[in-house]
Amino acid sequence: MSFLEKLHPLFRTPGDDGPNIAYFVARLGGEGERWAAEYTRPEHIELMAGTNRALVALRARRIEEGRRELERVESRFREAESRTTRDVHHVLGRWYYGMAAYYFYCIEDYPGAEEALDRGHEEVRQAIEHKPFLLPYAMECYDFWLQRIRIARSRRSWSEMWRRVEITRRITTGELPCCELSDGTTIDVKGVQAFYSAFEALTDQERQPLRRVLDEDGWKRHFHSKLSEICILPGFVIPYTPAPARTEP
Repeated sequence: MSFLEKLHPLFRTPGDDGPNIAYFVARLGGEGERWAAEYTRPEHIELMAGTNRALVALRARRIEEGRRELERVESRFREAESRTTRDVHHVLGRWYYGMAAYYFYCIEDYPGAEEALDRGHEEVRQAIEHKPFLLPYAMECYDFWLQRIRIARSRRSWSEMWRRVEITRRITTGELPCCELSDGTTIDVKGVQAFYSAFEALTDQERQPLRRVLDEDGWKRHFHSKLSEICILPGFVIPYTPAPARTEP
């Protein structure tokens, strides 16, 4: 059985605009395959699909519908704790807390959004501590900083917004890490690039989603594109990032 056959059908491609992390983890073989197979169990796919449904509702300002969907996601997340491994549960937590942050953002509960982002960051950190080959998930912490910029922008906290902009910019250049583990080990953009660069005999289809990750100028363009998005549309809810069930970080 090939590693692709062990993955849920939604995760059997290397990605599009960015890499499908579960795919590349499975491509490591052995423990990576087993982890990805567990992560892409149908009940976990349904949890991630729930975050997508919540996202669609919240973007359309159907707040109550989004809240109910988020509650269902939370219930699935809590149930998963007793049936899956800790590292898988931590990655699932990234999706739950990320969407919880967006819900709080939409209802202008900015402290709640900040707390949820902090919880999501911690889930990523613990996942990597349990399984070091989950290192590429560290880039999710970069995404959390983009959300923190959005929050400061919406609060009209200009000095704090620009402080967060500078932190996020320095993460994209590798001057600051995406996250730091409890033993002091730091994971930065260059570490994530090294993870993907280590793969051999990549197909053209596999190389495609890695181009932005491996291109330093690409990171800068992505950051400036997101920053432009954040700094326009005053008075409107700023769109969140793409749904996890469709593209993996």
